[in-house]
Amino acid sequence: MTVLLISACNTEEPAPTAPPKQKVVATVTHASEKKITDKKEFLGRFQAIEAVELRSRVTGYLRDIRFKDGDIVKKGEVLFIIDQRPFKIALDQERANLNAAKAQYDLTQKELKRTQRLLKSKAISQEEYDKRDQERRVAKARVNAAEQTVRRAQLDLEFTKIKSPITGKVGRYQISEGNLIKAEDDKLTKVVSVHPMHFYFELSEADFISYKKYRTEHDKQKESTNNISIKRLNNTETEFTGYIDFLNNEVNRSTGTIEARAVIDNKLGQLESGMFGRATLQMSDPYLALLLPETLITTDQSRKVVIVAEEGKAVAKPVVLGQLEENLVVIKSGLKKDDQVIAHALHKFRAGTAIDEVVADAPSDAQ
Repeated sequence: MTVLLISACNTEEPAPTAPPKQKVVATVTHASEKKITDKKEFLGRFQAIEAVELRSRVTGYLRDIRFKDGDIVKKGEVLFIIDQRPFKIALDQERANLNAAKAQYDLTQKELKRTQRLLKSKAISQEEYDKRDQERRVAKARVNAAEQTVRRAQLDLEFTKIKSPITGKVGRYQISEGNLIKAEDDKLTKVVSVHPMHFYFELSEADFISYKKYRTEHDKQKESTNNISIKRLNNTETEFTGYIDFLNNEVNRSTGTIEARAVIDNKLGQLESGMFGRATLQMSDPYLALLLPETLITTDQSRKVVIVAEEGKAVAKPVVLGQLEENLVVIKSGLKKDDQVIAHALHKFRAGTAIDEVVADAPSDAQ
């Protein structure tokens, strides 16, 4: 029994062996290249270039409405007629007053000629002659005043026909026939132009600087600036094209943006003033860019980084991102074409992670 215990105590167990080190393999890809154009999207609103509220210049009763709500009207087309009878009577009265003034003026001229002959024969005094001449001058002034009154009455008669000052689409009438219209007071309707159309939107300060640089180069080369396309929010199929014709002269201090305006073709009348749209603005000429799938880009605090295999270890390269292009992200800077971008199991790789072997990914995965 004693012998057995001694033998058991002297038995030595083999020391545990460390597991073999797992080989770190990085599957890598390269950024694809494609010729692209920088573009930015902006939300904005369509607005008619011209919009006029029609009001009467004279007071009177509305007699006739010569359009249907929503009609396309031409410049100079009569839309409303105010009862013209009182204005015709007033014009006739003023013309009669003018004729009376002219008759009085003719009489004073004849009397002045007679006094001239009498003055030469010294039959009347110079004082009497001056008096006749003064009467002629007063009569002439009355004729001039009567002529102006006739013109005013003629204008008032013309103003009874309320015409459209622009070509465009007319809204609904606000006052029905038979109602009294007060001069410069009651709004009758509104006419807005249809073609072309304005589109207003806001540019950030950075976007404004980029676009201004791009446009300056094109202005030097006298190239077309027809570089904006817009789609309605509720219709992504129909696209409208145009160009920027105005940039405001200061940045809004509250929003940090600057107002921009585009001129848009609307010959078919598919756009209405007040509609919302989404504009795509060209910000650069075409250039060759590097692109990566969005899944290969990680975030390091406030930076965007791409993990690459370089000299046997993982390296985090900060990159500046551009726009999305067919589900790929444009890499503006920070990455080279021949960089080996780690394409799988990114959670296993941190900056400085040792890499034992690099394996090329299938080309289709990087597209």
